[in-house]
Amino acid sequence: MSLSDIVQVTITAQTTAPTRAGFGVPLVMAFHSVFTERARVYSSVDAMITDGFTATDEAVLAVQALFAQNPRPTQVVVGREVNREKKKINLTLPSVLRASFPYTVYVNGQEATYTTDASPTVAEITAGLKVAIDALSEPVTTTDNATDLDIEANTIAVPFTFHVKDPADIYQENVTPDGSPDGIVADIAAVREENDTWYGLILTNASKPCVLAAAAYIEATFKIMVTQSADTGMLLSTVTDDVASELQTAGYARTAIIYHPKEQQHAGAAWMGKCLPKDPGSITWKFKTLAGVDSVDLTDTEVTNLEAKDANHYTTIAGIAITQQGVTSAGEFIDVTQSVDFMRARLQEYIYSRLANTDKVPFTDPGIAIVEAEVRAVMVLCVNQGILAADPAPTVSVPRAADVSMIDKAARLLPDVKFEATLAGAIHKVIVNGTVSV
Repeated sequence: MSLSDIVQVTITAQTTAPTRAGFGVPLVMAFHSVFTERARVYSSVDAMITDGFTATDEAVLAVQALFAQNPRPTQVVVGREVNREKKKINLTLPSVLRASFPYTVYVNGQEATYTTDASPTVAEITAGLKVAIDALSEPVTTTDNATDLDIEANTIAVPFTFHVKDPADIYQENVTPDGSPDGIVADIAAVREENDTWYGLILTNASKPCVLAAAAYIEATFKIMVTQSADTGMLLSTVTDDVASELQTAGYARTAIIYHPKEQQHAGAAWMGKCLPKDPGSITWKFKTLAGVDSVDLTDTEVTNLEAKDANHYTTIAGIAITQQGVTSAGEFIDVTQSVDFMRARLQEYIYSRLANTDKVPFTDPGIAIVEAEVRAVMVLCVNQGILAADPAPTVSVPRAADVSMIDKAARLLPDVKFEATLAGAIHKVIVNGTVSV
């Protein structure tokens, strides 16, 4: 029997405006062989290095991004994946090619460039980029398909970082397959068996199959996932099967995706590291500046396309780099999902604590009033923490003992404990109208 079996809490979040979207510890999922258990807790990158991780391991890069923020999490759970395939990036080109132009990509930070002639073709560019990438001697294998180019890690254990100089000139997609029929889901479930104290999930494998599988799993939990993608399709209105579009179509309210072309900077991990340490209700995920993450220069069209897909981005406005819009793929604000999770958890804990620490709560009106008092205490907590509005004040209703059915009384089940409350929300936009006269 679990806590949810004893205290069942159902909360329906109702908002009058279209909503988009931390409490807890983050979980970073990565493929490695540093430790044999499925999860280990770290409070510093140095401790990871001592255990045998290298400075370029994807788990280390993600945790660095988390811990580089201020405030930052005090600890992180690192989960060990086993169901992973070799990382694979696919490159395609737009319909309009540029003459006498340096097409440039970066593999593990090393630059590979092919400069076109006066009459470039797709086949010419893919062949030229293959030669340039091969010359880097990085641990990758390139395959020229004439119409596109694949870049694949030589081994599962040694992935690579990749980005293009300009997403408008070279389109990229992470096409790393999920590692087994269950893949990432089996890995996350195995981690939860050992350590389920975390709240926010971060994937180091951001391929579409992996992200979609993990998002479907997370949706059935009381956790969230923030993932980053460099897939160019997110920027294009003509592409409707990119990872952001498919997350949106599925309506996942517990997954948020942020576009960033430099996957090695782990913008999603940095964002979670910035926001999770704050109490739910005290923070919105918009307007956050991320240490160690480059602002992305996007066109107005690209921003429009991203936001139409409920995808977040990191751009500079008035000289300040900020995250936008702070939403999940269902169009809900991340902080709303967090806040509802917080209320549910506190209701369970408060009521259970009273049941467990009282000799008996009688099935009488005074006994029911004890339960009511705990619900009211959580409402006060949520108002003080900025989750709920004080005006109108939350209301709580409970049944009279005489009105509860004999069946429920025999089962010792108290039904129909209800509350209504208004989210405090947050201001993301301001309209000022004024008149100046002489």
